[in-house]
Amino acid sequence: IKHNNPRAKKINLDDNLITDEGAKILSQYCCDFNDIEEISIQFNDIGKLGAIELFRLKNNFPSLDILFRGNKIMDVGQMDEIEQFARRGAYR
Repeated sequence: IKHNNPRAKKINLDDNLITDEGAKILSQYCCDFNDIEEISIQFNDIGKLGAIELFRLKNNFPSLDILFRGNKIMDVGQMDEIEQFARRGAYR
């Protein structure tokens, strides 16, 4: 992704069997994208650790929209806690 289009605004990686490790790598590469507005990473195999890594991107890109439906986290309350932890650093 980084080499093909460093000015990408939207990245769609739906349905790609991405795991927590893949989400971590993706979040590291996305830090270099200044124009990123949306990451669609739906219907993969991402759990709590990968979600935290992805949602940490919002610290650098507050208006970033992360489409996350269809991964391992189904509970809305847990997802809210993960997002808060990623932004503040306090997961229960």
